[in-house]
Amino acid sequence: MKTVGKMVLTLVALLSIASTASAVDKLIVNNSTGTPVFKVDDAGNVTGPNMVFNNSTKTFGFGTLNPLSALHLTESAPTAGLTRGLTIAQHTTDIAAAVIAINRSRGLEATPSNLQNGDNIAAFHAKPYDATNLSGNWYMPTASFIFGVDGATSNGVAPTAMSFWTGSNAATRLERFRITSDGRLRISNQPAAPASNAPCTVGDMILSPSTGFLYLCTATNSWMRTAFTAY
Repeated sequence: MKTVGKMVLTLVALLSIASTASAVDKLIVNNSTGTPVFKVDDAGNVTGPNMVFNNSTKTFGFGTLNPLSALHLTESAPTAGLTRGLTIAQHTTDIAAAVIAINRSRGLEATPSNLQNGDNIAAFHAKPYDATNLSGNWYMPTASFIFGVDGATSNGVAPTAMSFWTGSNAATRLERFRITSDGRLRISNQPAAPASNAPCTVGDMILSPSTGFLYLCTATNSWMRTAFTAY
């Protein structure tokens, strides 16, 4: 019992030293060869094999030690099958689906307030790498899927639209298609009205409000059109 008591006192003393020392790692887990594989430092930062939590920026990185957002997942080696990316699972005996919920408000987390007309709610951006480093960001948004408020809001009411944006770079990325909160379909920023033999793939469509025609590619590089009339 005396031996056990001495061991406990020694452990308490070591933990006390670790808790009062500054600027050193407070928790270290080594592998079988004695190499550290998991560490918690004095600032609350956590590092492990291909993962990090930065306590000052409140960012988590998996597969990267330099997270760019609150949660950053990185894969640097080819992986076969479905082991890549992010999986959300639901396993129940009811009709419930797996869910990704994106909450958005004005104000603070503790005191949220209603959104206003024109506020964006959620956005998904496709950002290919660009070596010219536009605006200090190596990845430029060229296509997006955005949810936004498109009307007056009040308690219990937040009209929401969905829009699709495409382009070849950040400057040319424009809204092409929108479904408004009342169900209207809006096609905008279309290419110029094509010549009858302009390059196209079967099924391509271009709506030209300026000419009043809807153009349809019916065969390779062959267009037909139909006119709209006033009523």
